Amino acid sequence: MVLRAEQEVHRGQRETSCGRKSERSGCGSWCRRPPEPRGDGDGRQKVDRASGESLYATELVAIDDTGAEVVKVTTAGAPKVAPDQMVQVSGLVALPWSMEGRSGVAFRAASTLPVKAGA
Repeated sequence: MVLRAEQEVHRGQRETSCGRKSERSGCGSWCRRPPEPRGDGDGRQKVDRASGESLYATELVAIDDTGAEVVKVTTAGAPKVAPDQMVQVSGLVALPWSMEGRSGVAFRAASTLPVKAGA
C-alpha cells in the first residue's frame, strides 16, 4: 500500500504520512481533482465539529516504489490546490469504517498544501 502506517493513534486508527518525494519516504502526492465540498446526503455541506469549518475532499494520487493509489483526503477548510499540482499532506490519519456490510478506510488530514517549485 502506498500510504504507510507510521504509528498507532487513538482507537486503532493509524497515522500515516505521504507528501512530496524525499529520500526518507520515497513517496509523492499529486492533486488529481480540485477540492469538493463534502455533503451529508441531504444537500448540506458537512462541517468539522471542533472548528466549525466546512469539510472538503481532495482526490490525490499517492505514488511510491510499490505503485500508485488514488485516495480522497478530507480537510477542514478548502485546500488551495489545483489538479496536477504536487502537494504536501500533513497530519494524515487513516480511519477504518464499516456500515451495513460495507467497509473501507477514510482519510483525514490537518492540511493539504501545494509544494513550492524547487522545494
